[in-house]
Amino acid sequence: MERAIYSKTGLPISVAQYVRHEGAKLDGKGQRRVRAAVTCPGCSEPVHTISENLFGRANTWGHDPNPLGPWCPIKDSGGIKYALLAPTSLNAMTGKALRASFLTHWQIHWGHIQHMAAFADIDTFIGFIQHADRTNFWDHIGLQEWHLPYIALSFCEHPPRAARTEWFRFMFDSKIRDYADLWIRTTGTWKFLKMRYRNPRTGVPGPTHYIDCDLITPDPLFLTKPFRPPNSHQLRKMKSIYGV
Repeated sequence: MERAIYSKTGLPISVAQYVRHEGAKLDGKGQRRVRAAVTCPGCSEPVHTISENLFGRANTWGHDPNPLGPWCPIKDSGGIKYALLAPTSLNAMTGKALRASFLTHWQIHWGHIQHMAAFADIDTFIGFIQHADRTNFWDHIGLQEWHLPYIALSFCEHPPRAARTEWFRFMFDSKIRDYADLWIRTTGTWKFLKMRYRNPRTGVPGPTHYIDCDLITPDPLFLTKPFRPPNSHQLRKMKSIYGV
């Protein structure tokens, strides 16, 4: 991976930036230098530099060996796909109200999605709504409206389009293995990863195509904030299908 999380700042850092801050592995006496910890943005496990001292090669981060370490969305990004599963415990009345509120506020949800992913497609957004309808996903007990833009982005692939040559994928950190973990296993203390990949020759990208990610801090209050309004095409599409 190109960047990992620097313990001194909590922000992503490249290998070159890290060496400038912390110095080389060995000091002037040839002794191993004690340097600040760096961790994976997806699983918070320790990482180390790769090819730090080799010119002409990519200087990247790699996970420290740990067979007992947690599942990592970066290491296993080609092997997991979140699914909008039908609820086993449900409240249809609550789900009906949630769907109605989502459609009432769809422009805010769409604005927040575009804030995180300017390349998002309105047809993908509509596809998320249709799939949620087919599975009664709205009826999950504990699902909150502010979760929905993050679920919508992570549910779909974002392959290259037009001038954009890279593939994007949105995933939650290692605390979230499936969507129910959002309201069962966590209290909002999760991270959202905007992951960037090289476009594979065929199929979808896997861990070997991974380049880098940006960390997005979840915002439970986004529904109270202003966003850029939808364009005329997006308004027409939603109006024609949902009357909103």
